[in-house]
Amino acid sequence: MTLSLLLAEDAAQQQAFNPMMLVLLALFAVMIFMMFRNRKKATAAAEERKNQLVPGAEIMTTAGIYGTVSSIDTEQNRLVLEVSPGQLVTFDMRAVAQVVSSPKAVISDSPADAAAALSAEADEAERAKREQDGENGTDRNRD
Repeated sequence: MTLSLLLAEDAAQQQAFNPMMLVLLALFAVMIFMMFRNRKKATAAAEERKNQLVPGAEIMTTAGIYGTVSSIDTEQNRLVLEVSPGQLVTFDMRAVAQVVSSPKAVISDSPADAAAALSAEADEAERAKREQDGENGTDRNRD
């Protein structure tokens, strides 16, 4: 009879509430939630980067090469970069690490207006770079 009493006590202990099991389940649920959330963020970032890839955009590859996108072939998943004037390099689209700058849409009636607008954008970017270099103390014209 003592054996049946011991078995009955074991069954009662197994059915008791275990707070450690609740903590483990909560941690597991948080881990799963974070995994799904991070995957969703990575997918959204990749989609945004893909939408910014247009001819004229300046990008950096995973190898650290900067260039301007000349053309994109979505069927073969390739893009052609102009790394220096006249030098074209073909990359797989997955090699794009980040889009440095996207070309701004220029709305104009004539090609001369478009060229003037692009020239003004280039001048603005150069001036901003010079101002930034001056703030960082890398101005080379100082004595």
